[in-house]
Amino acid sequence: MGSTWKVLMALLLTVALTCNAILLLANLRLTSENHGLSKEIIKLNGELSNLKRQGEELKSQIEKLLEVNETLNQEKTSLLRKIENLTGTVGKLTRQVEDLKRNKTVRVVETLKPEKVDVTLSRKDITFNQRIQVNVRISPSKAQVNLTAKLIYPTWKEKELIFKEGGKGLYTSPITVTTMDPKGTYRVIVKVQYFNGSLEKELVFKVHEPLVSDFPYPFTNNTLVVIGYFGDHGVKGWKSATIDGVAGAKVAEKVSKHGEMPNVLFDTDITTCEKGVVYLNDTSHNLIAVGCHWVNTVSFYYVCQQIELVPVYPDNEEHNPLVFPQWLYIKSTGEKVAKWRDVEYGKSDYGLIMVLKQRKRYIMVLWTYTGLATDACSEILKNIDKASIYGWNLNGDAVIVAWRDKNGNSKIDLDEIKTTPYKWEK
Repeated sequence: MGSTWKVLMALLLTVALTCNAILLLANLRLTSENHGLSKEIIKLNGELSNLKRQGEELKSQIEKLLEVNETLNQEKTSLLRKIENLTGTVGKLTRQVEDLKRNKTVRVVETLKPEKVDVTLSRKDITFNQRIQVNVRISPSKAQVNLTAKLIYPTWKEKELIFKEGGKGLYTSPITVTTMDPKGTYRVIVKVQYFNGSLEKELVFKVHEPLVSDFPYPFTNNTLVVIGYFGDHGVKGWKSATIDGVAGAKVAEKVSKHGEMPNVLFDTDITTCEKGVVYLNDTSHNLIAVGCHWVNTVSFYYVCQQIELVPVYPDNEEHNPLVFPQWLYIKSTGEKVAKWRDVEYGKSDYGLIMVLKQRKRYIMVLWTYTGLATDACSEILKNIDKASIYGWNLNGDAVIVAWRDKNGNSKIDLDEIKTTPYKWEK
């Protein structure tokens, strides 16, 4: 009985332990499943938060799009209103024009179509840096026109011209041909457009190499006025006189009234002289040399060392520039004029004004026997606008200047100056 009880107790204990083990395993499995479910719940909560945030952003974008759509609708309404107004205005103007056509009133002629159109040029022959003007005159002055024009160069390059209204039906457009442009024939094509019609006209002008009569236009920019140094210098050791400086100042002042004020300097500033030879150190400026070749080394450089460039030069029996000149030699005719033997100081004198081209720049030389002729040459250039009044013919690339005192005052009076032009066909 005792052993049976022990067996029974052992069996009960075994059953109890087995049940506990089963319950423990069940609890463990349930705990594991609950843990996995918690992780899924956390993941789902995260995704739900993301969807909520995206929903808020989408809602904000939709609200903005609605605002933009409202603005576009307002602008559309405004544009439609403007189009409606313009359509009404166009219709009104169209009816007015049709009424004017039917009635054939004077107003149609005055406001829409000119009766007369004159197209002209202020000049037909100019030199470099000289301005020419296109003039278009409309009559009646109230006529409505549209002007266009173009300048055609000898090289066929084209340039658009702009017109400025000057009042009373006059329209103008200035043209300036620079020293960088070619010489030759230029064409201007002017087109006048008006109601129900148009007019086209071609004008022609020429650009020539400068003559003395074209002063100061070739020298209105990048120019030096050169006078002789006041001390002994040059190939003969001569020096300039006060009259040379005064003459240079007159010339510079005249140039400044039409363009840039040129610098006035001494010949020694841009030349050197060694063993009877002058070296010119400036190669870029336009030059105006005042004084004879023994007073001004720039004059010596051109009339004695660059004879192939000049139309007239001083000469003597020995053809020696270091011997005083006896006359001026004209290349184009072979003449010997303005002879030294006819000069009487204080009573008569001769001079020379000439202009020449050296590559892309221009040179003017005022050569004279004495200072009185230097003064006469500068007075011609100073008063060049009055050339026709005093009978000065300056239409040459070289002009011989003759002065003879008529009233005995030994001073230059403009009516005492005579000129003889020469053209050199190179």
